[in-house]
Parts: sequence; C-alpha cells; structure tokens
Amino acid sequence: MEDIKDSIKLLRFNMKWTVVYEVVLQIVAALLFVPVYFLWIRLTIQFAGLEYLSKENMMKFFKAPTTYLMVLLLLLIVNFYLVLQVSGISAAYNRANYMKKTSPFRMFGIGLKNALRVFSPRNWGMLLFLPFYLPVIGTAGLTLSFMNYKLPFYVEDFVKSNQKAAMVAFVIYVLLCILNFRFVLVMQVFTAEKIPFVKAIKRTKTLIRENHYKPIWKVVFWTVLILGSGFIVRWLMSGPILKWILSFGTFAKITSTAYVSVEIVLCLIYAVLAMPLMYCFIVNAYFNCIPNDESLPNIDAYSYDVKSSRKKEIRFIFIIVGIALIADMTLLLLSELGVFRLNTFAMTQFTITAHRGDSDHAPENTLAAFDLAIENGADVVELDCRETSDGVVVVAHDASLKRTAGVKKEIQNMTFEELRTYSVGEKWMKDYEKKHKEASPVDYSDEKIPTLEETIELVGDRAKLCIELKPTSKDKDLEEKVVAIIEEYDYVDQCVVQSLSYKSIEKVKKLNPEIQTIYVMALAMGDFDKLPAADGYNIKEGYITNIAVQRAHARGKVVYAWNVDDKETLQRMMAMHIDSVVTDDPTAMRKAMYAEYYGSPLEEFSVYLGNTF
Repeated sequence: MEDIKDSIKLLRFNMKWTVVYEVVLQIVAALLFVPVYFLWIRLTIQFAGLEYLSKENMMKFFKAPTTYLMVLLLLLIVNFYLVLQVSGISAAYNRANYMKKTSPFRMFGIGLKNALRVFSPRNWGMLLFLPFYLPVIGTAGLTLSFMNYKLPFYVEDFVKSNQKAAMVAFVIYVLLCILNFRFVLVMQVFTAEKIPFVKAIKRTKTLIRENHYKPIWKVVFWTVLILGSGFIVRWLMSGPILKWILSFGTFAKITSTAYVSVEIVLCLIYAVLAMPLMYCFIVNAYFNCIPNDESLPNIDAYSYDVKSSRKKEIRFIFIIVGIALIADMTLLLLSELGVFRLNTFAMTQFTITAHRGDSDHAPENTLAAFDLAIENGADVVELDCRETSDGVVVVAHDASLKRTAGVKKEIQNMTFEELRTYSVGEKWMKDYEKKHKEASPVDYSDEKIPTLEETIELVGDRAKLCIELKPTSKDKDLEEKVVAIIEEYDYVDQCVVQSLSYKSIEKVKKLNPEIQTIYVMALAMGDFDKLPAADGYNIKEGYITNIAVQRAHARGKVVYAWNVDDKETLQRMMAMHIDSVVTDDPTAMRKAMYAEYYGSPLEEFSVYLGNTF
C-alpha cells in the first residue's frame, strides 16, 4: 500500500500539466498518424510495383522486399511515438520526486530527445524491446480499445483465416512479454540516467537483483491491476450495462444518449490517465531502488492539503463531464432540428442485393431462393455462374456439389443432364433442421441447380440480376456464353456482371461495353478505383472507407459491400453512402434500413469518423 500511496503522490504533484501533455500529444498524434498511415499503405503498394492490392496480386505484394522495409518503418514510427510519450511522463515524475513542476513544453522536449536517441545504433535494441514491454504496449492498446479504434480489417481477416498460426504467434508473444518483465525498469533507466540501451539493460538487472526482485513483482501486480480494471470496465460498458440501457423500451433513446455521454467520459479519463497511472508506479519503483540524495528535497516529505486537492480534482472531472454532455446534447438538438443527420440519405439511392437469393430461408442459388428474395424486398438478386462439361451455363457457387448436394463431384466434370439428377434442396433442409432444431417450413426437396436462362425467365423485370462469373482453367468461353445469353434476353440494362477475376470482367467489357461490370474484391487497398474495365466494386465490408467510396463515386463508379447481415454494419455502410449491400437476409436488412437507431447523434458521428479513412 505504501508504494501505491507514493506513486499517486507523484501523479498528483504535477497532474495538471501531465494531463495537458497527454491530451495535446494524443490529439496531435491522431491528426498526424492517420494520414501518414494511409500514405504509408499507398506507398507500400506502389513500391511493390502494384497500383492496388487484392487477393489476385497478394503474393506479389508479399514477395517484394520493400513491403517488409515499409513494415519496419511503420514499427519505427510507432516506437518513436511511444518513447516520446513515456519519456515525457517519466521526466515529469523524475522532477516531481525532487519537488519540481514540469511544463508540457519541457516534457515534450525531454521526450523528443529520448525518442531521437532510439535512432542511434547503440539504442536499436529498444526497437525490439518496446513491442514486448507490456506496461506500455498493453496500456496503449487498451486506450485504443476505449477510443473504439480497431485493428485494420485486413489484419483481422488474416488472423481469422490463419487461426492456428495466429494462436501460436500470440502464445509466443505473451511469453516474450512475460520474459521482458525482467527488465521492467529499463525505459526509466534509459530516460533518467541517459545511458545507452545495452547499459540500461545491465543497470536494470543490477538494480532489480540488489532489491531481491521485488520491483518485478510489484510492477506485475500494478500492470495487472491497471489493465485488468480497464478490461472489466470496457466489458461492462459494452456488454451488460449496454444491454440493460437498451431494455428501457420507450425511454431507450434518452437512456442511450446518457450512456454514450458516460462512455465518452470514461474513454477520455482512461485515455488521459492510463499511461501516467502506469508509469508513476514504475518511476516510484525505480526511486525505491536507488539511494536518496539527502541534500535534495524529496516528495516523501511533501504533504497535501487534502480538501483543497480533492476540490480541484473533482472540479476537473466535472469540467470533462460537462464538455461531453454539452457536445452530445448540441448534436442531439441539431439532429432533431434536421440540421445534422448522417445515416438518413435518400434511401432510393441504396439497394439491397440478395446474396445467392434469400439464402437464409431457401437453398442458395435456386429458383426458390431467387423468388423468395424478390418477395422479401430485394432490389438485386446475386447469383454465381459456372459451365458444365457440355458447355451449359448453370447457377452454382462451389466448384463441387459436396456442400450443397452432399456429392463429391465437380460441376465442370459433369454433363448438365447428370447434374440435374441431384437435389440441392434435400441437403439444405437437413442443415436447416440441425441449425434450427426443427424441420424446414417449406419442402425444397425438388430444387435443382438452375440454368442462367431459367433464372432470367423467372426474375424478368421484377429485380436486377448480379451475375458473378466463376471461371475455371477448363472454361474456354464462359464469358462469351454469359454475354450471349444476356443479349438474347435483352437483359443488358437489367443486370450487372461481376467476378473475382479482373481478366474475366475485361473480357465481358470487350464483348459488350454496354454491360455494367463489377470487380469483386475480398481485399481492397490502393488505387483500385482507376481500373478501366470495372464500372464498380463489390468490396468486403471491412475494407470499405469513406475515402474509397468518395473516390469511386467521383469516377462515376458504384460500390457494393459484402456481406452485410447485421444492423450495426448496415448503419456503417449507409453512413458512407454505399450503393448496395449484399446480404444473406434481405428481409432483416430491409427492415433495418427504416428502423430508428437508438444510438445518439454523437454515436452516429463516431461511426462516420471511424470510417473516414
């Protein structure tokens, strides 16, 4: 308890200027880092010899040596910022120990000097050490979580698709973080004693050994306390408390507005105080390890006017709460007056595309699914086309019948007559029963894989078709056949043709320039909006940003988002003026389009800003 009291004493002695330093530094860092980050992405793609990044050219991107050099550059920038932040706070506490106040300018100057020292060859070890220094990295990561920053979607996507490797990497990372606790005072020693990194490591070992390793266990306890408290508060706010707030029915909008205000206050407090709270303990642990200079004043002798200090601190908290409430209520008033609303652009510009038909309620890519999708309000019906061995264009997503019909046969190796002997409805009904614990309400046992011609005849002019081409190495003329069918049925204005293969849509465009083409992108980064054969892009929703949408629209191109199956993602897409969302459940998305969102205008504004880049 004595260590905690002494640490808080360091924090309180210069709290006003430390808070100002943190606020200004984080605002400036956010304003600078966001554009620098996206410039970095663009340059990394260009240095790899590419104009844009998609799954088609991903291997070329990762084979380029410049890609790894640019990753190292990004890590260097992040480490530079963290050393700048921690060194400034450390400098304030070092001086506070000797009863000296430190201005934000002086904190920044000392922090900058130490950050620049990292570039010296003698200190390059800091670049390898810092990413595994849990007191700093953990606090910074949790702060970003509180501020609703997330990992870039392509990182999340990579982790999801490589779960075992990601888990092994995570375990190794945690072990390295635990091992690095042996040097828990190294950044403080590096900053306070102004010695090279290697000497700081040796000095840290000596200090910890002379104090019987007590500093390690104390800092471990403090790290768990600070990070654990943050995780618990974050979980409570985003889980049980939010669920309770939204259960108020008629009053949910009022209570959720109050909730957002409280959440903003907590985020601000944690973002501003997390690193100072973490580091005041580490600095105190350092001073407990070195002998006191009796000739200098020491904070241990300092006594607070408790009443006066508490009044100032309470006043400070009320100011933050007041600012958050005023901002939130102002935006609410502007919204009610119709001056400010981000998610209510003209809905006639926004369409619902049914992914493989209404595939949540009928077997995918069947006439039943297409018919049901139109009945349930889909504006566009999306389907997939392949060729049989005898050249018939059929509607199917997978190359094999294993998932949809339970048969291990490849469509490209089967004649159309053989293909039609199998039902795709029976397998779907069995899967439905397993998932819902009840039989399907409709008998789809007679559903077969349809031809493209049958689909066009069924849909007619009731909806547009989004025809996705699934070319294989055996196909010689899939594009030619699809274009011929579209022309035969005079369907050019009633459909779009899309594909994951850019070459495929290039062929379609050459065969008939009037057909609208869409390039499907599971990964979308860089200058993809310049691709001449694409009239639009169907992008995995996590990769879509406001800037990407604006640039595509500026070139007269449309943007689809796949797959959007929940209200929150739909809201985010609507805020960015996406042209169409591709969904497995058109009924739910149609209802959600017109539903009143319970989030406050400030929450909507956060959604908009969160997707700006």
